[in-house]
Formats: sequence, C-alpha cells, structure tokens
Amino acid sequence: MLKQTKKSFIMQFKEVNMMLTIQQAAAKILQEMKIPLSAKELAKIALEKGLVQSQAKDAVQSLSQTLERNVRMNVGNNPELQFVYLEKGRCLALPEWKYEHPEDQAEYKEKEQPAKNKVTIDLPVDLLNQIRIYQLGNELNSFNEAIVHLIKKGISASTNELLEKLKSKLNNL
Repeated sequence: MLKQTKKSFIMQFKEVNMMLTIQQAAAKILQEMKIPLSAKELAKIALEKGLVQSQAKDAVQSLSQTLERNVRMNVGNNPELQFVYLEKGRCLALPEWKYEHPEDQAEYKEKEQPAKNKVTIDLPVDLLNQIRIYQLGNELNSFNEAIVHLIKKGISASTNELLEKLKSKLNNL
C-alpha cells in the first residue's frame, strides 16, 4: 500500500512538472496550427489542451498578458515569438515564418490604434508613488501604461458589482 501511494505521488509530481510555460505552449500550438493567432486565442487553446494551468481569476486574460509582455519586452520570450499585424489585429507568430511586409504592418498598426482622449487629474503623492511601484513591479513601459492597466483591472474587478447594482435599479422600476 505504501509503495502504491509513493508511486502515485511520483506520477502526480511528474504530471505537474510536465506543464509547459505559456510561452512554450504558444510556440507548440503555433507549430501545430501553422497560422498566427492572438495571445488570447493561444491562451485559450493552451488551457483547453491542458498544456498550462493558472490559478488566476481570469486565466485566459492572465496568460495572454504574460505572452504579450514577454514578446513586447523581449524578456522570457523563449521560445521566441514575434508580433505580426493582420486584419484581425495583432497576432503572435513564429519568427521563421518571416513576415516580409513590415511597412504594411506598421501602417496597419498606426491605422488600428484606438482613439485616445487626454485626461488630466491631480493625484496625491503617495498614490503616484504606488502607481510607480506598480509600474516597476509589472515591468510596464510607461507611467501611462501603468495607469491604464490599473483602470482596466479595476473596471474588470468591479463589473459583477456594477451589474448587480444595475439589475437592482431595473427591478425597482
């Protein structure tokens, strides 16, 4: 009985260690499918195939952000992946696929940027410092990127609460 338990434990340990990083899983999926895919598509497929695991509340979002950051910052980009810009948006591809039209990609990237509005707000110094720490800790490229990231995260986290409030108001009509 003890031998069986030990053997079972060893098998489970090996299974856990067989998990790939999201980067490795993405490269494997791209090699199999032979077409560029978005980071979200890659994360979803990797989870569905059981190639990766995540304890995050939104595993697809978390894993896709990791892929995007790895490639954008060229940190942890191993095996190497590259961004390509297609009609459906920014995708990831294997470098050996050699997309030869960088001028088309740059033009597409410029054209597809969402409209932006400038917002100016006054923030307490301690909050500014916390945002800078967040920026450094998450290896974000700019202070603005950190603020946008935090706003999106806050909106995402409060979506359920907002929906409940709206339902309640509708029920009271």
